Formats: sequence, structure tokens, C-alpha cells
Amino acid sequence: MAANIIKMARLIINADDLGYSSERDAGIFNAFECNAITAASLMVNGPSSESASKKAGEVGLYLGLHLNLTEGFSLSGPSKITDSKNQLYYKTSFGNLINSDVRDYSHAISKEVKAQFERFKDLTGRYPLHVDGHQHVHIFPQMPDILAP
Repeated sequence: MAANIIKMARLIINADDLGYSSERDAGIFNAFECNAITAASLMVNGPSSESASKKAGEVGLYLGLHLNLTEGFSLSGPSKITDSKNQLYYKTSFGNLINSDVRDYSHAISKEVKAQFERFKDLTGRYPLHVDGHQHVHIFPQMPDILAP
């Protein structure tokens, strides 16, 4: 029985930020080719997300969603969590916003989360089976209540 358990055990080593830039993507794909990682999380609003998702499919790199609410442009459009140029507020500014009263921002956050899920599906052909948060935004106070649904 112990031999069966050992055969079933699997270590997953995930690289974040795929789609952030072509340089970062190259490092992630190199790590995959060297068997240093087994999966990656795709930042779907990143400048290189299209080419990165395509290459991941070609080489067999498993992808999850790297949910990003604090960097780059919003996929859902201008809102309370973006500046006038549709850029998401960076981690500190985002944290300051939602710490005042996260309920004021819950609709904008939910809308962006849904847009990123849909973009992931558009890029990969499926919804993500795992999600992690860019800059650990998912652990900010009251964020689990917004993100869980």
C-alpha cells in the first residue's frame, strides 16, 4: 500500500507572472524545459499573455490564472480600482483604497476578476483549475469574501 501512495504523490512547482514580459516568459519556459517547474500562472492582462499562452500550449506547460488586481491595465475597463488611464492601482495604493471600506470596491473587483477568468478561457480554451494572486492581493483583509464567489 505504501508503494501506491508514493506513486500517487506529486510535487507541483508553479512559476508566477507568465505573460508579464517576454523576458520573464523566457525564464519560465527555460525553467520548464529544465524540469525545474511543473506549472505556471498566467497573468492574462500582461503584455505577452497571448504569446505565452500559445507557447505553453505548444510545449505542454500546465497553466493556472495569476489573478492581477494591482498592476497593468484593467480588462473590465475604467472603475474605482483604476486610474484615469485604466491602469490598476499598484499594491500599496490598492491596499489603501480597499482598507478604507472594501465594500465600496467590491463590484469593480468582482467585475475585473470575472473579466480575467474569461480572458484566461479565451487564451487557453478552458477555465483555470487553480488561481493564485499577484502580489498576494488575495490575502488583503476582506478580499476572500469578494473573491470566493
